[in-house]
Amino acid sequence: MSLVKEAIAIREEARRKGKSFDFCWLVFDKVLHFKLNKGPLNRSRYASLLTKHLGMEYSKKSGFAATLYNMIKPFQDSAIKNAQIPMEEMKDIKPSMAESSTTVHELVMKLNEFVD
Repeated sequence: MSLVKEAIAIREEARRKGKSFDFCWLVFDKVLHFKLNKGPLNRSRYASLLTKHLGMEYSKKSGFAATLYNMIKPFQDSAIKNAQIPMEEMKDIKPSMAESSTTVHELVMKLNEFVD
């Protein structure tokens, strides 16, 4: 919850300085929808699953995010569809309480409106 409070504080500080923006996103998610995943997925498994799927060692080193993005971009449509399936199945459950589901695909779809 402290992350949310910090994001709100940053937004409010920007407003006080006269800076405005149309969107404000706070994202903490690991996108593992290359294949359809259902059920619990503990975050301790994220790096090993990404390494297995990517065929190279997953890293948090500077610059790796751009490499990763370029590698997974061709799979984006499939990943979005795979993210939508569990969300539809759990539509009556708050996303924060739903295992192996995420709404980050909604952010990706919105961001796609600004690129390409």
